[in-house]
Amino acid sequence: MAPLASPAKKRLTAKQKQRRILAVIGGIAAAAAGRGWLDELLEGNDNRIKD
Repeated sequence: MAPLASPAKKRLTAKQKQRRILAVIGGIAAAAAGRGWLDELLEGNDNRIKD
């Protein structure tokens, strides 16, 4: 098996790209929710700046 060090040589399928993008977005959303400010971002009130 070839090492996965060079992803440029391998073409990703559309489904793989979509899955990777969703994973990144999901990870960011999970981190935001874990810090408790995702709801404020979604509603437009950013309480982090006021505090």
